Amino acid sequence: MTTLAQAPRSPRASRVAARQRIAAVPAHDPATPAEPHGARLRPRRGANDLALVLPPLRSLDEAKTSSSQLERLMAFGLDWLVRSLPAVSLAVFSPVDRRMNVFTDGPLVARHESSADLERLQRVRREYLSDVRALDPFNPSRWSQSSATVVSVRDVGGVDAFARSSYREFLHSHGIASQTSVFLRDRGRIAAVLVLWCRGDGDLGQADLALLRRSQPLLEQAYALALDLPVAEQPVDVLTPAGLTPRELEVARLAAEGATNAEIGRALYVSLATVKTHMTRVLTKTGARSRTELVMLMRSSEQPISA
Repeated sequence: MTTLAQAPRSPRASRVAARQRIAAVPAHDPATPAEPHGARLRPRRGANDLALVLPPLRSLDEAKTSSSQLERLMAFGLDWLVRSLPAVSLAVFSPVDRRMNVFTDGPLVARHESSADLERLQRVRREYLSDVRALDPFNPSRWSQSSATVVSVRDVGGVDAFARSSYREFLHSHGIASQTSVFLRDRGRIAAVLVLWCRGDGDLGQADLALLRRSQPLLEQAYALALDLPVAEQPVDVLTPAGLTPRELEVARLAAEGATNAEIGRALYVSLATVKTHMTRVLTKTGARSRTELVMLMRSSEQPISA
């Protein structure tokens, strides 16, 4: 018997379901006090946390050529914004998950200047999620009931208080001087955030913050529209004679785009084991001996696959 979790779901239906889960989360009370100076969280040790597979950080160049319209929009929007803000050296465009967390859901698009910067961002994310996120005064959960769109150091207690905070110590340990967050809402909920970091003694001035506030409505509307856009179907005629199920076609299409098993699982909301099972069936039905051969078959319209 086919269970609900096994039922085929289109990428658009998956996005709609994700939005429904976000909307069902109770709003966080912004009056909740920040963690005291010097407080430290212990790394989470639950089975779900240990099993967590984080989405990759996509560079601007990678995201600009993605098949995902949402990912392309995030890349071009982030690139345009950062080019207008010379003080910003590192930036991440992140969806906000159903628990109001950042950096845990994809697609994640990052602006960095070198491979060393990318490694720095990976370390920042790992440490943030394991030890620091509850100390983050910019966390969307603290602002979900406010109308704030752009939050700077001035909005989280001021420059002096921020300089004494544990969160500032965390950023400083990674060479980051200050942070500004831009919240994008969808149906009243914070759906995504642009995290902008400055290095050294850098910070955004009043003119920079004014630019962000003027740009926020455009980015917010574009992001909301991108969530609703239909997913462009990829040609799958070469696979149809092989008798693949709709879910197997989705797995084959994502594999051909270079997605790993973990990325396919996140895109289709299925477990890693389920992805491996589908992939095995795809290879068996198509006669392909490897993922590489499967990609070649999908890209070759002159070589039909026998049923």
